[in-house]
Amino acid sequence: MLLTPPQIYAHAEAAGFPPVVAETMAAIALRESDGETTAFNGNEETGDRSYGLWQINLRDAAVQTTVFRVVPEAAKDEKVLLDPAANARAAFALWNHDNRNLEIAWYIEKAAYKEAYEVKLKLVHQALLDFGPALPLDATLADQYQWHQALDLQVQALRNRMGELHAEIIRREQRAWVQGPSELVQSISPGVVRFG
Repeated sequence: MLLTPPQIYAHAEAAGFPPVVAETMAAIALRESDGETTAFNGNEETGDRSYGLWQINLRDAAVQTTVFRVVPEAAKDEKVLLDPAANARAAFALWNHDNRNLEIAWYIEKAAYKEAYEVKLKLVHQALLDFGPALPLDATLADQYQWHQALDLQVQALRNRMGELHAEIIRREQRAWVQGPSELVQSISPGVVRFG
């Protein structure tokens, strides 16, 4: 299943990542798997047996130990890590509250990976700005209804504000045309035009 940046962010946050790191982790997931929860890389030549959103590589014994501690069912069936919640818990354990581990586990500073990571980070950041906070993963139907109502209110408030700004611009333009050229320059000078 392909997840959007806000959905990936929600999984990261649900696993325990603080918001800023959850944003970073969403970008890493997009770089690693393009947001595909069932992504698997079994390329032995590159030393991979990597699963899910964050491409948790179980070929590494230290990674296995850490992951199996927090997702014990993966010791019996590694495909459990294709579940985004389990994959997020594994990624959280690998991060271990230390941002230096982002470089160790996901090479965010390594030249070949850094540019792709930075592009994905901008994409995630914009998606979160565009869509607002994600709906909690365990939301009930009542929660979903309330969330959508709150989102509708935010959209309506933005539309109202845009209407007010548009009306203010029209008023200023009309006043500027009536006042003449010298007053027009003053009315559009930086720092003179104020909204709300």
